[in-house]
Amino acid sequence: MLRQAEENVCLEMKKSLNSMIASVIKKEANSQMLSNKVFEFVKEAIKERHSSDYVLKLSDELVKSASSALFDEIKNGLVIEGFGKANKGFRLKEKDGSGYYDFSIDELVSLMQGYLSKSVDDAINASVKSIE
Repeated sequence: MLRQAEENVCLEMKKSLNSMIASVIKKEANSQMLSNKVFEFVKEAIKERHSSDYVLKLSDELVKSASSALFDEIKNGLVIEGFGKANKGFRLKEKDGSGYYDFSIDELVSLMQGYLSKSVDDAINASVKSIE
């Protein structure tokens, strides 16, 4: 019975920590996605190929500022589309469908949380073992 209580506490701790981690990632990613750093990344990502090979989907908040920040790329054929209000971040995809970079907030949280969740699990498991 004591062992079950220990497992329940560990599970609740992991759940709580993972929720806090997701919240922090989302908050930080949101603030970064509303800055011009997004456009710097896009420029770097497409510099090896022609701008006309790509479609950039942006959150609605960024579409207006994209026209000035990415003026040369748009002039050379980069297509800009809105993501809608629900989605934050951006997705850069190749027009031929061969690949894309997904930097939407939900995708970033998912990727980072998967990595950090393992670290949280390892830390909690190590703490439990040190107590035993």
